[in-house]
Amino acid sequence: MTVKLQRQDQFLLDAGILDQLESLTANAANDTEVAALRLGARRLMMPDRMGASFKFSYRKSEEFAHPSDRSHKFMSATMIIVPGVNNSGPEHWQSIWQLKYPRALRVEQDDWDLPERDAWVAGLSRAVNSADGELVLVAHSLGCLTVAHWALGAERPIKGALLVAPVDLETPDYPPGVGCFTPTPMNKLSFPSTVVGSSDDGYCSLARSEEFARAWGSRFVNAGPSGHINAAAGRGEWPEGEELLRELLQHGEKT
Repeated sequence: MTVKLQRQDQFLLDAGILDQLESLTANAANDTEVAALRLGARRLMMPDRMGASFKFSYRKSEEFAHPSDRSHKFMSATMIIVPGVNNSGPEHWQSIWQLKYPRALRVEQDDWDLPERDAWVAGLSRAVNSADGELVLVAHSLGCLTVAHWALGAERPIKGALLVAPVDLETPDYPPGVGCFTPTPMNKLSFPSTVVGSSDDGYCSLARSEEFARAWGSRFVNAGPSGHINAAAGRGEWPEGEELLRELLQHGEKT
């Protein structure tokens, strides 16, 4: 089985590791083994708790802590990851999920630091139009508002959207520079969705997150004191989020 490394994974890897990983994935037997190799590459780029680096060498996929069969069975759709400002770094749960699921891809934006609404919506449209099969959107922070704006003119069916820690751009406390995303769309989404809010998110109050959920027709989940639900808040792989995504997709199949 010939498998090519996904282009959007390359931001995690330096040139030497990229060449080696491309060579190894070309000889992988199946998608599960590819996912295992990608997880191995992520571990190489991150030190363990004792500060030592993992040595990257080829081993059979069973020897990696690769995704469980349960994870792959529930995620048969293409996962489109929609980050917020500054993109999501390698320790962010979005990046970890991208490595975990073989059918995951990341929206590519020309400027992650100075977002412009129309350009970001166009970037999401490109990702959606280039993907095959059923689609699931997984957005964080300003990415949630990107999805809301995109949905105003969306034509392609979406299986579901997990919208995590949306930002409130209309509060005076929010940093300037992204005003072009206002006003925030408050239209009901045409696809099943779940909004996850935090009780101590400095970018959006819990009440405002819940208001977004009501307007968008989304299920609302209070994640408690979880900061901005990112790497800085210690979310890591965030298995609770995966369970919420699983519930969202299972509910969508029943409706």
